[in-house]
Amino acid sequence: MSTNLPAGLLDAVAKRACVAFVGSGFSVPAGMPTWKQLLGELIQEGERQSVIEAATGEQLRSMLADNRLLEVAEHTRIQLGAHHFGQVLRRKFAISAEPTRNHKLLVDTPYRAIMTTNYDKLIETAYTLRWRSTPRTITWSEPGSLGSVLYDEDFFVFKLHGDVDNSESIILTRRDYDEIMFRNAHVRTLLQAILLTNTIVFIGYSLQDPDFDMVMAEVSLLYRGTTPLSYALLPSNGGVLKEQYKERMNIQVIPYDPRDNHVEVTQTLETIRAAGRNDHANDIT
Repeated sequence: MSTNLPAGLLDAVAKRACVAFVGSGFSVPAGMPTWKQLLGELIQEGERQSVIEAATGEQLRSMLADNRLLEVAEHTRIQLGAHHFGQVLRRKFAISAEPTRNHKLLVDTPYRAIMTTNYDKLIETAYTLRWRSTPRTITWSEPGSLGSVLYDEDFFVFKLHGDVDNSESIILTRRDYDEIMFRNAHVRTLLQAILLTNTIVFIGYSLQDPDFDMVMAEVSLLYRGTTPLSYALLPSNGGVLKEQYKERMNIQVIPYDPRDNHVEVTQTLETIRAAGRNDHANDIT
């Protein structure tokens, strides 16, 4: 699979007109929690602090099993309060984790930018280790920086859901999503501009977050046939799902075999990197 990637994706990377969008699955091998695991920790912390009763905790776990993630997140954050909520996030994401080979391949590929819903620092750490400088990193809570990144030629990291060092920037609940997408015109405009002018490749991302689902669908409808085709690395699935992504959000699914710890993702990232780089003398390890 990795040796037969779409030419449009490889050409976009070579032209530095591709943005990598990285989801939580990318950081799990480095020891970071999935969204469900994080919410489980929040429920447990609420019970430990006696702000969530045992019966309520069981109900929340049942909702978690049913993938009612935003509802669980809303309840646990309200009950915990800002202080304890921030403590759990820092404990889970501010650990001394080492970037994986996939992180190293990601930052060694000439993407125009990297967008991520992850709170952790693994992308920034991998970039600093590779290039001996820190990347420009912005969150939705910095409206003064959002516009300028499109006009500068420098690479940047856009942490769409916030950063672990700033708990106030964390996007986790339905109310958070409404706040960022409906009351923050800077974020909406930046996302639309990126989607209209760049090829996007989604990695480690389920494509189920409400914000991107809405924006991708809106842009696809408003500019049908004129936006760059995007791509998504997803575990092998049926043709129906692939057709839905293509028709509704202009995303071509690149299926891969998830066995052997998702080794095909690493192979694919190696192929993408090779398409964007001519000099392999300083190959990463």
